[in-house]
Amino acid sequence: MKLEIPAPEESLPGDETQISMELWIGLVLSVLVIFFGWLFWIQPQMEEEDDPFQHIEDPEEREAERERAQFDEWVERGRMERIDWTDRPQEAVRVLEVGTRQATEVVCSQFRESLGASTAPRAMTQALLRAVSRRIDDAPWTCLLEMYLDDGVFEEGALVDEMALFWRDVQWVDAHGFIMAKVIADFLAAEEYPQSKNFDRWLRRCAMTMRYEAAPVCQQLAAQKKIRHGEDLLEMVIRQLDAPDVDIRDLALASQALAYFARYGQPREWRIEETDTLPDYDVDFRLGAVFMLCRLINSPDEEVREFAVDGLGRIAEVTGRPTSPHMQYRWRKSCRFAFGDADDPPARLPMLGVVSIKEDEEQSDYGMETLVDAGYCEREEGLPIWYCGAERWTGGGEAIRRVLGNYFALTSYIEWYEIEELAEVISDQ
Repeated sequence: MKLEIPAPEESLPGDETQISMELWIGLVLSVLVIFFGWLFWIQPQMEEEDDPFQHIEDPEEREAERERAQFDEWVERGRMERIDWTDRPQEAVRVLEVGTRQATEVVCSQFRESLGASTAPRAMTQALLRAVSRRIDDAPWTCLLEMYLDDGVFEEGALVDEMALFWRDVQWVDAHGFIMAKVIADFLAAEEYPQSKNFDRWLRRCAMTMRYEAAPVCQQLAAQKKIRHGEDLLEMVIRQLDAPDVDIRDLALASQALAYFARYGQPREWRIEETDTLPDYDVDFRLGAVFMLCRLINSPDEEVREFAVDGLGRIAEVTGRPTSPHMQYRWRKSCRFAFGDADDPPARLPMLGVVSIKEDEEQSDYGMETLVDAGYCEREEGLPIWYCGAERWTGGGEAIRRVLGNYFALTSYIEWYEIEELAEVISDQ
């Protein structure tokens, strides 16, 4: 082995394991980029994930949302029901102020007895009053309506007055459909609801008002309680009308519902496909709806006849002024074609009559029981009460729209008569 000593002008051989200065600078810059990226980008996002309400600027609002989320978590875990909120009234008030519907319902149900006896903390009744007066979606509407409708358990006061105003708003199914849909869904899940007859009337009203947001769940609940409302939607409508003092607004809603049933059949929320006696149930159901409208066209009340003209016109796609006496007489005659004697259409047809005489006084009777009692309608076991009318349909298997349209066209000659002569052209039922 020979040792070589380099000359002073010769450089030493480089160490291949050493990192060059350029690489060192690159590594340092990379570390700095990663550090500052974590500091200013990743860490803020991690903090935001830890606090999903960080973006809410208002501290009070941010805290309310945190509490609201916490109450929801308690509901999901079943903890909300396990807490005795009557021992924690201040916290209970906070639930009513910021909690979601599920949470507020739990608190309200635990305070039902004290609310009914007017011994609940004033802060609680005030919180409920604020929620109800503002029609807040998260107010415990199910709990409060049960209390209000079942024997009026509230004592006199601002809260019961506000509930009365709310009930007045929804009475004719033209307001607060979103709130009532949730209430009815709660009743449906519990398989029980207020025993008030007033609520029964409202439920039927809701179920036959297709445009109302709560109609589908109302139909489901009415179907669940058939013993109180009838075996199908058409029987339910008849039950709603079977009262000597039936409200004119119920007759308006019923006319619209009957026209809908005749055109589209049963809604899916309460639908009977077939029975042992009626294998094509929906077909007969639609004819029964037409039959009931034909009864309404014979009402002694001018306004009810206008409702019926509008409904029959919608079915047949015939336009005309419902207030025109000619239109009313034409539809009366058309209904005799549809359900009367095809060989003698002008013949008197008592089944279409809606006037009964009791104690020498005439009164309108839009139900079917009087027809059954008088022998005009034979009710058979296993068949709905309206079937005695539906089976008299003279249009066979043709489309209802076409049949009614053709019968209506046959009555065009009525337009030639003077108004004073119409009563002679179409005699009373």
